[in-house]
Order: sequence, then structure tokens, then C-alpha cells
Amino acid sequence: MKIVTAALLAFMAVSIQAKPLIVGHRGVPFYAPENTTPSMQMALDLGADGWETDIYLTQDKKLMVMHDKTTSRTASGVNHDMKNTPSDVLAKVDVGSYKHPIFTGATLPYLQDIIDMMPKKYLLVIEIKDNPDTVPVLKKTLEASGHSWDEFRIISFNFDSCVAAKKQMPEVEVYYLEGAKKTKNGGRKKFGEDVLKKCKDAGLSGVDLDYKGVTEKLVKQCHEMGMKFYCWTVDEKADVQRMTRFGVDAITTDVADRARRYMEEELQKK
Repeated sequence: MKIVTAALLAFMAVSIQAKPLIVGHRGVPFYAPENTTPSMQMALDLGADGWETDIYLTQDKKLMVMHDKTTSRTASGVNHDMKNTPSDVLAKVDVGSYKHPIFTGATLPYLQDIIDMMPKKYLLVIEIKDNPDTVPVLKKTLEASGHSWDEFRIISFNFDSCVAAKKQMPEVEVYYLEGAKKTKNGGRKKFGEDVLKKCKDAGLSGVDLDYKGVTEKLVKQCHEMGMKFYCWTVDEKADVQRMTRFGVDAITTDVADRARRYMEEELQKK
């Protein structure tokens, strides 16, 4: 019986995802202003399998797309707090011109704007930047989207938000985000099995970890536990190819076109 179980786990480990998905991190911020509709369209055109985007719940309980707590960085000094500003004010903010004048007029989008331009059978990875009170509003938005649950993933550094999302939307895959801690010599600590156990015990779908702390052993352990393994934000050739060798299920990247090429080159070596 133990031999059969071990064989089944091994089969699950190799069959979960033979080829990593390439997920555009906030679109393709290397080329276009992050978390904007032009950035998402460019990621799609460059061959990404899906988009990753960040959401806040605004003062009037609307979901809008922004990575930071305020708009100051990408709105060229226009400083609105995402949680304490009405969405109609935020929706007028130019978040494109900071990148290049050709993107002037690209405004801060609602999550619905991103969903509306999303092709069928595409993947949207949604990072909850806030607390669990975001989850009920997100659930209503996804239910009304016209897309199937399997076209969405939910991620968050807030573990309580992950647990709430999985409880309220059991059909959606939910992943816990964590960064690799710095060492005294400037390196990054490797993740331990404890992060996997934490997610498994909570019924989450897997982890989404900073690639700098990822080991091949950890990816294998994650798959043996019946979970998936995503990693972020992987741009350099050697790093993309190492994550591909490790067998991760998805690679989040700022350069979707390059990452796909690096990944394919690595797979051709096998």
C-alpha cells in the first residue's frame, strides 16, 4: 500500500504542470506602465498565459487596480490613498505618463476594466493588497464576470485574506505569497517546509514564493503534498531556467516574451 501511495504521489508531482505558465506581472512593466490596460494588452500580445494584478477596496467599496497604498509613484506625485479615496476620483488619475509620454491618458483602472478585456480561457491572478473585507466584493465581481472560476487565481501576503478567499470561493485556487528574508551577507534565506504545511493545513491551493528563496526540494515537497507552486518575479535567463528545471507551475515575470523564450530553451534541453 505504501508503495502504491508513493507511486501516486510521484505521478501527481510530475503531472501537476509539466510546463510552467508565464504570468505577466502587472502586465509587462518593463515595456508599459504597470497595472494598466495597455500593459495587460501588451502582455497578451507578447504571449503571456495570464496576467497578475493588484487590487484595493476604495472608500466607496469599489475594486481598483494599484500596487501601492497610494497613487504617488505611478501618478507622478498625485497622492491619493487608495482605501480612503472615492473610486470616481481615482479613475481620473493618469498612471501612464510616468512611464513614457506615449502612455499619457492611461488612467487607473477598475478591476472590472481588466476583466472586460480578458479573453476566455485566459488566466487572471488577483493579488488582494488589503484585508479580508475585500473578499466579499471580489466574490460578487467574479461571479458576475461571465468567466469560469478556473480562469482566476487569488494571491495575497495577508494569510487571513487567503483563508477568507478560499472559504468564500472554494472553487478558486488560492495561493499564499511570501518574500524571501535577507541574510546578514546580503543573500536570501531559503524557504522551509513550514510555509507549505501552513498552507496545506489551511486548505489553500499552494504557495507563490519569491524565487530567491526557492529550492528544487521545496517544489518537490509542495507537489508531493498535492499543492501547486508559483514563483515571482523572475526576469533573468538563468533564474527563469532554474525555476523551469525545478518544476514550478507558474512563473510571474516583468518580461513575458523573454521569460517564455528562456523557459522554452530550457525545456528543449531535456
